[in-house]
Amino acid sequence: MKIVIERKRIRNLYMRFDQEDLLRITAPLSASDVSIQRFIEHKRSWIEHTQKRIRQNIAIDAEDLRHERLYWFGKPLTFTICKGKVNHAVYADSALRFTLKEQTDEAFRQAFRRLSERTLAGLIHEEREKWDRDICLRHGLRLPSISLRYMVSRWGVCRPDDAHITISTRLIHYPRECLSYILLHEYVHFLVRNHSAAFYKEVSKRMADYEEAQNLLRGEFQ
Repeated sequence: MKIVIERKRIRNLYMRFDQEDLLRITAPLSASDVSIQRFIEHKRSWIEHTQKRIRQNIAIDAEDLRHERLYWFGKPLTFTICKGKVNHAVYADSALRFTLKEQTDEAFRQAFRRLSERTLAGLIHEEREKWDRDICLRHGLRLPSISLRYMVSRWGVCRPDDAHITISTRLIHYPRECLSYILLHEYVHFLVRNHSAAFYKEVSKRMADYEEAQNLLRGEFQ
């Protein structure tokens, strides 16, 4: 593991992982090397736990040919590939089947993400009616347009002023309840725009076990 130390005009020590094996320490200008090392040792359990979680999420999110399985709604599935004229993927009989013009990671991802979008769009269409009714129509708000795209750093984005929600196709890898939670999460932002206690109170009223979904999104289902 590589450790990068930055000193700034701050009072406390902080740490975060930028990558699986890159730990960044931010320290006060006055912090000694000894105090920083003690801080790292004190956080050893957190470091090991976080590294494990990052590795789990890397495996769950994998969408390339190097892996023998792809996670599909929380379940690792095998897949088959045959040559064809278009890049295409289908899910059937608890397995994934790919038709690829060329057997490359890019062609593989393209086919998989198209399938992900189609699948998630269908599920969102089924689920959105209750939130359209309970959140938007009940409060005199416009019904949102909902789009899908692959996002690394966020599960969803809500733009209340534009009445638009974007959902990450990465959710295809996680248990179904994660999609339900993220969709509700973004709808609730039409009522409360921040992540205050009031926001989570509105979420909890509609999904009492939302914290379980949050844990699943951290990869805690393997």
